[in-house]
Amino acid sequence: MSYTYSLPVITLCTGKILQLKNPKTGASIAALMTLIPALGYASSKYAVALMDMNYLAKHQAAAHALRIFYVSMDGIGPILCACALAGWLLGGRKLSFLIGIMAVSTLLSEQVMRTAVVNLDHGTATYAAQLTLLCELARIVILFVGLLFIRQIKNRIEKGLFLITTLLGMWIMAPPLAIQLSDIPSGQARSDGPLGVPGLGVGMPSADPLLGDLDKQLNNQGSVRFNDLKWWCNPNPRADWTNAPRATAAISLPAQAQINILNPHLEELFSRGITQIAFVGRSKSHVSFSPLSQHLRNPAVRWITEPPPKNSFWGIVSKNGSISWVETPHRESTERIACAVWVDTEATIQHLFNIGQIWGGAKAPCAHGLFLLFGTPESDYDVWTPPLSCD
Repeated sequence: MSYTYSLPVITLCTGKILQLKNPKTGASIAALMTLIPALGYASSKYAVALMDMNYLAKHQAAAHALRIFYVSMDGIGPILCACALAGWLLGGRKLSFLIGIMAVSTLLSEQVMRTAVVNLDHGTATYAAQLTLLCELARIVILFVGLLFIRQIKNRIEKGLFLITTLLGMWIMAPPLAIQLSDIPSGQARSDGPLGVPGLGVGMPSADPLLGDLDKQLNNQGSVRFNDLKWWCNPNPRADWTNAPRATAAISLPAQAQINILNPHLEELFSRGITQIAFVGRSKSHVSFSPLSQHLRNPAVRWITEPPPKNSFWGIVSKNGSISWVETPHRESTERIACAVWVDTEATIQHLFNIGQIWGGAKAPCAHGLFLLFGTPESDYDVWTPPLSCD
């Protein structure tokens, strides 16, 4: 924070000298100079954010990107407040008032971004999309106030100073969400894929086993095949199942295809260390005019395929898609629970998609761990059965 407040003071002193040499427009020029540290600080933060965009978690790329953008906004609002105060002390009252509007807009946008991140992870995806749109539209507030000042000013130099300040404010107040989110790839569902409510998609091309060359499609997602991996032969659940990183495959299949359509491809999937399958579907309704819209049109439901914890809530899905719970999942406060579901091989992808959105959605009890077990339990429902041979 020392950087936040010290640089405007240095700029204030420099600006005061300039003001004394050019009394007619010196106050406004000096007030504009206080934005130099804010511009440098914001540009460096956004540059780091752009570098971090190269390391997105592909299975939740848009959500990861929003977190990066939110962190990049930290500290910009306070430094703009310091700039506005420095400009006011230098005598550039009107221009410092505009900088003050920028500071307030930036602080509010930061909180809006935080709320968007929380809602995308734990709330309503459509509300998160509306908040990101609001964050982008906040730039119009600065543009509107800046144009009002420019319209009232007669001096050309003053007009130029206010125009520069307005443009800088529109850049500084928030990272370019729309541009960056549009550059993130989004997995597409088949035209006959499962239907659901808008939700977070995946940031990788989806793979369709029915098209053939599944290995090449998975290569395009970034996974690599390993020899003799056989992680599925270890029945012990991971102790860190709540926050363990998992290799994810995005799969696109027809809604009415049965889950057993994956049987010939499980060995290829699991030999790549993939322990989470994201089934990509289509949204029943479209979210328009939002930077997040393209990432909500093809929602994905994520099923973990590794052994579930013993204290999981266990359920069985019949071939007609109905689910029977041994004990209905529930959680206390912020407790993280696991839900393990046996799925009949004749159940459809649409059934899996529905259960994933209902029980594994952001607000659902199983949001932190929805485990997929292939078939029906042979004896005890809570005994892990490997989906592939261990011989």
